[in-house]
Amino acid sequence: MSRPVGYVSGVRVFSRPWIEFSSYVLVALLAILPAVLKGQVVGDGVDLYGTFWFYWWVQHCIGTLTDPSFTELMFHPMGKDIFAHTGNNFVDAIAAQPLMLALGFPGYQPWFVAVLFLGNALTFRCLAKELFTHKAAVWASTLLWMINPFILFETITGRLTQVLLWFLPLALLHFLRSGRGGWKNPVLAGIYTALQAWTYWFMGWFMAIAMVWLGAVQLIQCRHKWRVFLRSWLIAGVVCLICIAPAMVGMSGLADAGGVPGLIEGGSIFEAPKGLGNNVAAKLLGIQVLETKGHPLLMHLVWGIGALVTVFGRESRWMWGGLFLVCLSFAVGPVWELWVDEPIVMPHYMVLYRHAPFFSRLWFPYRIAAILMLAISIGIGFWVQSLSASTTRRRRWIWALPLLLAATTMVEQSRYDAFPMLHRDMKVPGIYGEIGHRGGGVIELPIGLARETIIWQTVH
Repeated sequence: MSRPVGYVSGVRVFSRPWIEFSSYVLVALLAILPAVLKGQVVGDGVDLYGTFWFYWWVQHCIGTLTDPSFTELMFHPMGKDIFAHTGNNFVDAIAAQPLMLALGFPGYQPWFVAVLFLGNALTFRCLAKELFTHKAAVWASTLLWMINPFILFETITGRLTQVLLWFLPLALLHFLRSGRGGWKNPVLAGIYTALQAWTYWFMGWFMAIAMVWLGAVQLIQCRHKWRVFLRSWLIAGVVCLICIAPAMVGMSGLADAGGVPGLIEGGSIFEAPKGLGNNVAAKLLGIQVLETKGHPLLMHLVWGIGALVTVFGRESRWMWGGLFLVCLSFAVGPVWELWVDEPIVMPHYMVLYRHAPFFSRLWFPYRIAAILMLAISIGIGFWVQSLSASTTRRRRWIWALPLLLAATTMVEQSRYDAFPMLHRDMKVPGIYGEIGHRGGGVIELPIGLARETIIWQTVH
């Protein structure tokens, strides 16, 4: 059975899988432990409030067989077109329902975060097992992916939609297997890509960018299989389009009617976007802002050196190092602003911004960092594998390297309250319980932006 290019032979060691899987569970529990012990929830901020509301809304719609695409509970009496504004990205909300029923509000939330982390680890491990022959490499890359800075940052800011990345590594796994022929891998690649897109629509665009690069490398390295590759990618694309067709048709109709806010049409690819006319951000938020003024994603010992290892490593540089650089160029956003007097427009980004459907609605280009983290995790895995295959002495301690790398990144993230994760109290004020008991409507005056009272709407 053939494998994707980019492998290196190694030696299988550390044949106690229960230790590896126990480490994933332990890390997930350590991340949420302070919140659980204090009876609190993980994260804080306006996006956390919205996450709680949307999870309750999906639960309400399932129980009442109501269309979740529109609600009158916001901006009454006009209401809010949820589909036009957010695209009905409810996959994470649906996944949370069993724990919501079992543990109730708000106790389910920290445990659901742990489930998200474990799901990310187990699905990524499928890809890692395909790429590496040495178990230490599988273990190290999976542990790092599980607690990478992007996932931790999105978790403590309450954006669990961004944290659910279960389908990303599975889609890439089956995409990389497309050279084997047949229909199974292309179909699964299309289905998993669609599922990740339904989780967050712009992740679909990010994955398309990644697959263009990975596909180009595969074509160059396996030219004789070009017909097999093209046939497989066509199947995957058709399957994906079928799966997302309901949203595409509905959103296109709304866009034609002017019902989708924030869309920009036409213009020069050498002209930077104008300021955003919304209450979210003044301009498109690229990764350079996070690295210099926010929560760094790459400026850490493990992840900074890991990026260099990925780009320059012998086994990883072409496929995964190239993927890192391509996605980094899009994570910057439409303009480069560091160390220059005048911002430099990024024309490759502006091509998609001006001409790709709905791409101008992407206000947070840095979120392609999910794929940056995946590439670095894989690059570090290849480095660990190369060390394990070099000398007998190194093979004796190589099993400790995954734990050392994970512990280092945990310590680094602790400076930003990202591990263990930031937590806060979310007990329901008594007045809202009383309102819910008595019944009747409550209309809140539109004062302020970050209002946690949206959460209490779920109990009254």
